[in-house]
Amino acid sequence: DVDVLLLLSNSAYYVAYYDDEIDKVNQYQRLSLEALEKIEIGPEPTLFGKPKFSCMRLHYKYKEMSGYFHTLRAVVRNPEEDGKDTLQCIAEMLRITKQAMGLDVPIIEKKLER
Repeated sequence: DVDVLLLLSNSAYYVAYYDDEIDKVNQYQRLSLEALEKIEIGPEPTLFGKPKFSCMRLHYKYKEMSGYFHTLRAVVRNPEEDGKDTLQCIAEMLRITKQAMGLDVPIIEKKLER
């Protein structure tokens, strides 16, 4: 089973893939906060039925080209929660860290597209 971890430094964020069977991060990607274009928060994209989780989508530029993103889902500890509050806090931390660099990033709440 692989979990995705989001790590934040003062100039970058890291998306790391952690395999709990071998207790190891087996892959990660470092992304500059300058490349982060926007953050979307909303229900997970589904074909059928009601979404069970909230997701956060981090849109970023790669080699000056837009259109790349990572979609992350919050860990839900309580069946009554969908994780949206947690994702909003994480998005705000990303925004505050980027603002400390003199830049801003929009946080948009909407239904995420597939």
